[in-house]
Amino acid sequence: MQVLGVSIQEGKDPIGKIRRFRKKHRLTYPIVSDEPAVIIQKFGFSGIPQNIVLDARGVYVSAPETIEQTLIALKKLGKK
Repeated sequence: MQVLGVSIQEGKDPIGKIRRFRKKHRLTYPIVSDEPAVIIQKFGFSGIPQNIVLDARGVYVSAPETIEQTLIALKKLGKK
């Protein structure tokens, strides 16, 4: 299972903001910058932040609203 975060951090030092967020929350998965919001538009996000879980084929699984819900969705996905 692979996890990837997508961020649309704007303003000064967006990459630095992403790095600080990863460190603060002890995240070990990569987070990419989507400043032009291409990915966000593709999935039709209604708000920010928005989490989505995709399976290994890139098929949408769920849109958890908290880190805890994200972890639950990932655990369930890992059992399939």
